[in-house]
Amino acid sequence: MAERVAVFLDFQSVHLSGHGLFESYGLPLYRCVPDPAGVADLIGQRRSRASEVTAVRVYRGRPDPNFQPLPAAANDAQTAQWTHDGRVQVIRRQLNYRGWTDGMPPQEKGIDVALAVDLTHLI
Repeated sequence: MAERVAVFLDFQSVHLSGHGLFESYGLPLYRCVPDPAGVADLIGQRRSRASEVTAVRVYRGRPDPNFQPLPAAANDAQTAQWTHDGRVQVIRRQLNYRGWTDGMPPQEKGIDVALAVDLTHLI
């Protein structure tokens, strides 16, 4: 009998790591977006015991549409596409724009904490 597995993904870490591994193909970062269900299934397949991925939780920041309408729309579209797979749940936190007018990029705040809290509550 297969073990049931839940996979928790810090999207930004998975995204940047994947791009780092495959950037030699010349694709820009925005073209290297991983499929969370596909990543989770690959993890499940590579476990030493028979496994069935029953839940995929994706943690990521969400651009503010007032500041970044196109990235916000892309983020919303990705979330809608990913959640067609009923196993996938996307947990998003609004990006922090402090210092943005001074050239600082928006930053994720609270994503790691949300992932850690959910992981401890769901174990």
